[in-house]
Amino acid sequence: MFIAFEVFLLKAQRLVLRYPRLTLGLFALVLGLAVSQLKAVRIILSTEDMAGEGIESVENLKKTRSTFNDGYQSIVFLIPPQGRTDFSRREVCEIWRWLAHEKLKHPELQSSFSTFEALEVKRADPKFLTYGRIFDESKCSDDLALADPGPVPELSRFDQGPWPMFRARNSQGQPIRSLTVNLTFRSNENSRFGTFDPGVLDEYRERVKSELPALVPGLGIHWAGEADYQWYVLQGMNRAKTINLVMALVMLILIATVFRSFRVSFLFIGSMIAAGLIIYGWKASIHSPFDLLSTSLFVFLGVATLEDFVFVAAAHRSGKTLLGALRGLIVPAFFTSLTTFIGFASLGISDVAMVRSFGLWAAAGAALEWFIVFLIIPPFWKVFFKGKRLCPVAIQTLNPRIRKALDWRPSIWVSRLAILALPLAVFSALNFKVQDSPERVFPPGHDYLVDLKTLQSIHDWKGHIYLVFPSETSEDLERKVLTEVEGPRFSKWVSDVESLEKSAAFIARNLTAEDRKLVMDEARHPSVSKRFRAEEFLSQPAWRRSILYVRDYDVNSILQLEKGIRDLCPAEACFLAGSLVAFADFSGKISNTLFESLFVSVGLVTATLALLAYRKRQLKNLAPIVLSSIWGPAVMLSVMAFFKMPINFSTCIFLSILVGLTGDNAIQYLYGDRKGDLQSGVDQKAWASIATAWVMAMSSLVFLGAYFAPPKKLGMLLFFGLLISLFGDLWLLKGLLHKPEKAAG
Repeated sequence: MFIAFEVFLLKAQRLVLRYPRLTLGLFALVLGLAVSQLKAVRIILSTEDMAGEGIESVENLKKTRSTFNDGYQSIVFLIPPQGRTDFSRREVCEIWRWLAHEKLKHPELQSSFSTFEALEVKRADPKFLTYGRIFDESKCSDDLALADPGPVPELSRFDQGPWPMFRARNSQGQPIRSLTVNLTFRSNENSRFGTFDPGVLDEYRERVKSELPALVPGLGIHWAGEADYQWYVLQGMNRAKTINLVMALVMLILIATVFRSFRVSFLFIGSMIAAGLIIYGWKASIHSPFDLLSTSLFVFLGVATLEDFVFVAAAHRSGKTLLGALRGLIVPAFFTSLTTFIGFASLGISDVAMVRSFGLWAAAGAALEWFIVFLIIPPFWKVFFKGKRLCPVAIQTLNPRIRKALDWRPSIWVSRLAILALPLAVFSALNFKVQDSPERVFPPGHDYLVDLKTLQSIHDWKGHIYLVFPSETSEDLERKVLTEVEGPRFSKWVSDVESLEKSAAFIARNLTAEDRKLVMDEARHPSVSKRFRAEEFLSQPAWRRSILYVRDYDVNSILQLEKGIRDLCPAEACFLAGSLVAFADFSGKISNTLFESLFVSVGLVTATLALLAYRKRQLKNLAPIVLSSIWGPAVMLSVMAFFKMPINFSTCIFLSILVGLTGDNAIQYLYGDRKGDLQSGVDQKAWASIATAWVMAMSSLVFLGAYFAPPKKLGMLLFFGLLISLFGDLWLLKGLLHKPEKAAG
């Protein structure tokens, strides 16, 4: 079976060499069709879009967004200049006028709620209730009022009001004025960015940044809305294009340095770009969107599929023709690509759509890269460069230090001691905890984190979620649950609660009990409820909800809060909904993805190595081969546990990549010597293994320039992980073999 399959691969390569122009023409057609689809690329940014279907909290979020016709909020908090706790009347009026004109510039604006729009009600006469705004805008035309440098008295009512968004205190506990503007933009299912296009904020944010400080010098401006978060995410995804370009340039230089030829570099980069364009085009053609992970797909492909090309170039460097090197390595390279395919494809078992999509497309990319290197480059070289060398023949005498490093072998006891990392890794895996939150997407010092820290210090909350009560839930149960949520049991998670009842009670606080009941009835009546912002709390199917302002929104805090709510609400009588809840829920599934992926990957890679060891009559060395191959990922797993690195998207992807590379060097060693001498195979392929690891590790440092925090961490993990894996694949294997073995008979 093995021989028949190997012959099949060789015949396939021989076939494309027999019809090189036809092969290249068909490939050019596929490439052209893929490129033509790139205009249909769709990018998703919202939590519900990234998570996909089948996750309960995501389905609740979609259902709630549809039921209440929720849009996406851009919330800007305006803080008095440093050293002050309030604004003057003139400053407040200037901001009010600016906002009144600004709202007219946004046809996509669904609603707004700001400090200037909060209501209060008075009994004008025995027959009528009069509704007005707490902020007295009529005084903005009063010259005497505008000339007063003191604070705006009526705004102090917000300090005891029911709107946490309008209340703020400084570090000394003194009330300070925070003017809040909350603009809600409509969702757009037809947008190329999923349910919301953050591009609608570009001009708005620019005008806030440039025009408001001119009205109030020293004005503090801070953003914290869901729309603003997605706006920052889009900036980062746009920057990923630059990272891709830098990665290609870095690999170009590194490969040229190793092989003393830019021709080698250009051939590899060309194949990588072709693979990337085809994968991106295929994704676009079947409407598979791009997200935080897939924007780096091109970079991952470059790092993870370099090995085949380097081994080919190394064989050519030793004196073989390029076509001879490609022919000699097509079989082992197929199996190294297979293990990479397995590592990525194992992510396909994830419940999270974003992880699942990344894994499957990266696996497809790894397979495509092998196809291009071994079935497209041969006819390409035959047509355009026949008889020419890709790189010069290397000088056979290596630097003594390099030769010494290649020949070094750890003792058998040191090697066996190193194997203890394997059971340690299993123990470490049991102590991992999921730690993630939306804010961890950004690196320290990012504008979003600076704003979030400022807002938490003055408002005592970071974000908000909804507590939803379906129509069948009784109002008695609703009151009971809300009373419990506002009590001490939930205070470590919930800073404040906003509800329609509390708002109505506050604005009617100076009225009689009969009038307060009338106001509450009007707040619930569809014909006049809009003035109360009741659509935020009531829906036509008679669903109700309150807003919970949470102190923190890391995964564990939100999941604990969600569990507490479940304990209060039997049979889904109420539930939490919101992007923060959905993020916590699908992030909590990362640990399952990680360990299931690792289990599947290691099992399949081990089976592949066993089959190839059987094929090459090396079953007696299967234990050293497998143990040395999985040693690198095991060590990195232990290191991550020791330093208490959290399980999140970056660590999940990192380990999958590392496991995907597991066994690649071992496979090359198994096929390295014609006579079946494993030790000789190791010696012949050692230089290529080192060159591959060095280029991969150095290239992964490009991630340090990424916009987002997870890729930065991923870059460092890959750098050390690749070098540690090289030690296991090469030197630990030599130590476990210990003595050069005789050729297999």
